[in-house]
Order: sequence, then structure tokens, then C-alpha cells
Amino acid sequence: MSLIPVCRRPIPFAHASFRDPLWSIAVVLAAACRRPVLAVAIVAGGFALTVASARAQESSAAAPESTGENADPYDRSQERVWKDRQGKAQGKATFSGVLGGNALLKTGTRIQRVPLAMLSAEDVDWIREVLRREGKLDQLPFAYREKQETAAMETPTADPSSAAPSSTDPAGAGEETYDRFTERVWTDSNGKQVTGSFFSLFREDAQIKVTGSGVVRVPLANLSAADIDWIREYLRRNNQLQRLPVAYRLSPDDPAAMDDPAVVPQAGLRDMRVWTDRKGNRIQARFFSVSGKDLKLTNRGFKTVPLAQLSRDDLIWLQDALKEEGRLYELPLAFRDPPDESLSELELVRLRRTGYVRKWTLYNGKSFVATYVRMSEGEAQLNDGSQQRGFPWFDLSNEDQEYIRGRLEREIEGRFFPEQADIVLATDEIDNGWRLWTDLDERQVKGRYVKRDHGLSVAVIETPEGEQGFIYDFLSIADQEYIEAETKRRIEAQKARQQELAAAARQEMENRRNSRPTSPFASSGDMGGSSTPTFPEPSFPEIQWVYSCTNCGAEFTEEDGVKFGDPCPKCNRQAASRGGGAVASNGVTTPQQAGANSAYNQGRQAGEMAGKVFLAVCGIVAIVFIIQKASGR
Repeated sequence: MSLIPVCRRPIPFAHASFRDPLWSIAVVLAAACRRPVLAVAIVAGGFALTVASARAQESSAAAPESTGENADPYDRSQERVWKDRQGKAQGKATFSGVLGGNALLKTGTRIQRVPLAMLSAEDVDWIREVLRREGKLDQLPFAYREKQETAAMETPTADPSSAAPSSTDPAGAGEETYDRFTERVWTDSNGKQVTGSFFSLFREDAQIKVTGSGVVRVPLANLSAADIDWIREYLRRNNQLQRLPVAYRLSPDDPAAMDDPAVVPQAGLRDMRVWTDRKGNRIQARFFSVSGKDLKLTNRGFKTVPLAQLSRDDLIWLQDALKEEGRLYELPLAFRDPPDESLSELELVRLRRTGYVRKWTLYNGKSFVATYVRMSEGEAQLNDGSQQRGFPWFDLSNEDQEYIRGRLEREIEGRFFPEQADIVLATDEIDNGWRLWTDLDERQVKGRYVKRDHGLSVAVIETPEGEQGFIYDFLSIADQEYIEAETKRRIEAQKARQQELAAAARQEMENRRNSRPTSPFASSGDMGGSSTPTFPEPSFPEIQWVYSCTNCGAEFTEEDGVKFGDPCPKCNRQAASRGGGAVASNGVTTPQQAGANSAYNQGRQAGEMAGKVFLAVCGIVAIVFIIQKASGR
């Protein structure tokens, strides 16, 4: 058997010092006291005070430790370690507040602004809780007012159906690779071949990215059957078969292809879908927005997933969905192009960080480094790292303009004006609303405005070749203003038409309400010769005005020869008998007011009579009392 040390709470008596002044005073008083009982009481009291003093010193010594253990974790006056989104500690600071989308962190006397998007999710949650306790949650931007869940996606369970590729799958058999970036030989109906990769599909045109060249448009009708089958299978595998025109969705060799349960409509940008990250974790949510380099998803709250962590298929799907709505510019430029699988993770990160920054040159020779954002209102929006500025199209060099044309061609489902086109307007074309359209390169085409498509990024114009979609932001400012005015005119005309229809419907209901139904009885002599029943005209009794005097309350009618404003006959008759003049005039009242005035006058007269009787009784009693007093009774 071995002894082990046991920590027990020290006895307060052991900490009580007999050198304490309270104990010394108690001993002196007890020695001076002649009564033993009182001396014992003084000693006991001194001892109790000494022990209490020792306990107070013990608790005060332990106070700093207990304060550190039970401190409020959401006390903004305490320094804390702040971390970035990668979880790296950036230093200690005190939280001072939120201004806009920045957190104000105080170090000594210096206050530093740190964007909330750069802080870790734990720090953002801490700031949210502090402001919530202080009732200042409205200081946070709306996107940060709810708890953000970083993509802790659910690990997918093994699906037996997807464990092994099907033998009927061409990809599994190794005959064909249905990869968007795989180069293959494309053949048109004339036998001409080009080598390139599939880029996108715009209506009935396939966009092929030719190796060593740009993107070309080839009508589906001019492609070979093998190429159309490849596009159909690629879209089917990516749940985008509905983008293919109906005439090309069925394969002649397999009429039951549309009955395949794997063929499902593509989820829209706001629809619920399953998102997968690069590690294979999944989450079911809806697209909400793109914030910087993060994707915000919503499903019972907001979830933030870095774009760099999205799987390749999900990133391509997001690019296609945003491009379909003309919103691809919302993505950072580094994430608008599909990821290159030949690059390592480090090379891909380096490319996204600096690979899209280029040197721009103005017409006056001034150059600067910036990143392309988008075209808007005839200006190229560029970001130099600190701010976003617009530069007129004509101020850029030819090399910069060619770069922007390439970006627009890849990012927008539209085309540029042809270099040569028929721009002579006939009289009948002018009468039908045709006009000349001009782009930023001073190219022209004639046509009539139809609508805006793919969000608002494409202007559909009816040309001699048919309806064609052109890039809206590449049109001249005058043409953009014309489209805006025409759109506003159409909206106002539609509203006016709806108002006219609503007014006509209200008038029709009013007419039906006011129209009298025909009599159910036929016109016949047996029925008294009346075709419709008649109703007697409503009759109302005549109102008889009663005039009441405001002085005596007497009431008169017009039958008494009295009208509104005449002097009261009763009051003036009494005044005349006393030799006076007219003293009162009557006013017009309703019968109800007349009855009220009469009741008031009767009550007043009864009160006066009662007062007189009371005075008389009091006088009689006083007289009787005086008589008895005088007689000595």
C-alpha cells in the first residue's frame, strides 16, 4: 500500500494570523474586563472577525484566477486571436465594431479595417454573436446576419448502381470520350474536317473551338451524324439535353433514347441540386450568389463554398448556367474558364492568382496593369486591384480590343456584326420598323429589334438572314438607348392595355348590376295587361319644424304664425305688459331638440317650485321656534 497526496481545502483557522490587529484589540479588551462572561464573548467575537478577515484575503487572492476562468467569451473588450479564411492566426486585437463590410480591429491605439470576407467563419460567428447580444445586428451586412456554414459537405455513400461502368456505355468501352475539352475531328456535310473541342451550343449552332484558332459556329444541320450523336450523348450525360433542339434529341438508331430515366431536365440556376467539392463531399442546396471568390448556397440558411473547392463538373455547370442568363461576369475572371486538368494544384492556384492580370495600353501611350471585368455602356471595366474603373472602347489599343472581343465571344451567347453586310434600307423595310444598327467597331447591319435574350446580354435583331442574337454591350450607345426606350415603350403599352381591359371589365360588371331583369310573366290580358310588375313610389312624411325659445323654453310651430328669427311671442308679451321691448328671439330646432328643451324647462320649473316650498317650510319652522322660545316653553 502506498500513500497518495490528497488536496483538501485549508481550514480557515490555519490562515488566521494572531498578529491581526482585530485579535490584539479583542485580547486587550477581554483582559481589562472584570466580568468573565463578557471577556469570553469579546474573545469569541475577536476570533470570528479574524477568521472572516482571513477568508476575505483568500477570496481576493483567488479572484484573478476565477475571473480568467469565468470570463465572458463574447466580451469585446478582451483581446482575441484573429484568423484568416485558411485558419492562419494573424495576430491579437480588440474588436471595435463593423463599418460597411469591414471589421474594425484595434491594436493599441491603431484601428485596422479587415474585410469580413477575409476572416474565418469562427471569427465572423463571434462578431455576429457580440452584435446580437448588444442589439446591433443590423450593423452587419445582410449576407452575414445568419450563421455561415462552410462547405462541410456530406460524404457520399457508395452507390452500387454507379460502382462499375456499364458495358453499353461508349465511354466505358473506350470507343469515345465524352469530355468537353477532348479534341476530336469534326466533319461537316461537305466532308471538310477540322480538329477541335466542343465549346458550347447556341440555339441550332454548335460552337467548336478549333485547335490553334478561335471559336467557330457550325449549324447542326451541316454536321455529320456522328458529330450530332456525340453532342447528344455529351448533353445527356451532363443533364442538358433540353438545350438541344427537339429535332435532334432523338437518335434514328435508338428511338427510345428519350425514355432513358437518366435523361432529366437540367436544373435551373435557382433550382435545388446536389453540389460536389473536389474531395467528393456533397451537399444539396440552391444557388444564391457569387461573392468574391466564394459561392453562396442557400438551404435553411446560407452556406459558403470557395469556388476553388468546387468539383470540375460543378464549376462547368455554374459557368454554363450563368452564361445562359448573361451573368458570367459575376464570376472572377480566373473562374470563367474551365479548369485545365493538365495543371497541378499549385500551378492552377498560381494561374488563378496572377495568370489573368495583363498590361493595358491607352491611345496616349499610358499603360497600367489590371484585370478585365466586363463591358458596360461602351466602356471596358477594369480592376487594378484597388478599384474598378471604366475606359472608353476607343481609348484602348488594338491588342486590348482584340483581347476583349475574345472574352465577349467566350462569355456571351451572342455574335458580332459581320464585316460586310447589306445596309441599304428599302422603303417597305423602313415602314416595318427596320433601321441601321452600329457596333463599337463601326460595323453596321440593318434589321428590326425583336427582344433581349439570355438575361439582358443578347439583343435579338431580325435581319435579312433571319433573327440573330448580337452582343448587347458591344452595340453603340445610341442603339442601346434605342433598345432601352423601345423596351420602356412596350412595357407602358402593355400596362395601358391591361388597364383598358380592367376598365372594360369593371364597366361590364357595372352595366350588369344596373340592368333590370325582364319580367318572368308574359304580356297577356288575363294578367291585367301589365308586362312588368310596378312598385309604388316611396313617400316620406313632411317634417314639421318646432321653434323653441332660448329664454323661456316655449315652443311654437308655423301654424302659430312664427318663423325662424322672430321674437318669442310669450316673452315679448310679458315684456310689453311690463312696459319693456323685445327681450328674446326663438330659434329653429328639430322635433328631438324641441323635446329635449321642453323636458329641460319642465325640470327647471319643478326645481324652482321645490325651492320655494322648501323656503316656505323653513320659514314656518323658524317662526314656530321663535314663538316657543318667547313663551318660555
